[in-house]
Amino acid sequence: MTRLMILAIMAVVLASPEASARCLMSYCKDSSTASTPVPSTSWAITNTSRQRLGDVYNPGHGRRLQLRDNDRRILGYIERDGTMTNTSRQRIGTLD
Repeated sequence: MTRLMILAIMAVVLASPEASARCLMSYCKDSSTASTPVPSTSWAITNTSRQRLGDVYNPGHGRRLQLRDNDRRILGYIERDGTMTNTSRQRIGTLD
């Protein structure tokens, strides 16, 4: 009786739509099953020696871009019109 019950449970689990044999780990995905990549929300700021100084972060939803250092502290903003402002919203430059 218990064997029949175990076989019935196994049949239900294997027949459910959630059960699948596809690989979910990144190392076993091939290019045909890989999903489209998510666009990056930050871009690194480097010097001429390729040392990372900080990043430009896009918080999304049409907000202004944030200029951050390596410790993720906000140093300033890039407004939508192309002006650069500090954290007090004082204009400090423009993008050319």
